[in-house]
Amino acid sequence: QPIVIADGHHRYESALMYQREQRRTCKAPGAQPFDFKMMLLVPTEEAGRSVLPPHRVLRGLPREWRTRLDDQLGRYVEIREMDDLASLQGFLERGTIPRFGAVLPDRLLGLKLRRSQRVQRLLDDEPAMWRSLEITAARAVLMRQVLGIGPDDYASKEHSLYPTSADDVRA
Repeated sequence: QPIVIADGHHRYESALMYQREQRRTCKAPGAQPFDFKMMLLVPTEEAGRSVLPPHRVLRGLPREWRTRLDDQLGRYVEIREMDDLASLQGFLERGTIPRFGAVLPDRLLGLKLRRSQRVQRLLDDEPAMWRSLEITAARAVLMRQVLGIGPDDYASKEHSLYPTSADDVRA
């Protein structure tokens, strides 16, 4: 069954990065200790559990971020102007192709990943099982390609905030 990594995703990603580094130097055959990750799986149906949306607020963006966004975004995603947060939320809840919301100082945008060779080439570097995840597409397409933000920057608390509600994002 699908697993939603709601908290601890940074630890999980760090474990995967460590695994990749170790695989480059370790020549021993078979599974190694770095191929395993400790996890706690909790049914989301359990009473009192909630999984909050993976909002990201990016700050400290490169000076040219808005120009890059305006010039490049339409090459990778279909863009829909939204009137308010409720309509953006409705947009995000429809469909299976990765969708994102962008809350800009002057606009609310609904973004739907294009099915194109250009997008596929960006996702080909990602593990096959991850390509359909919104966060994978957000990192590969929106952050790295469109905005020019590298993994070290968007993983840093200096550059990223993780508010728990759309209203906090807007604020």
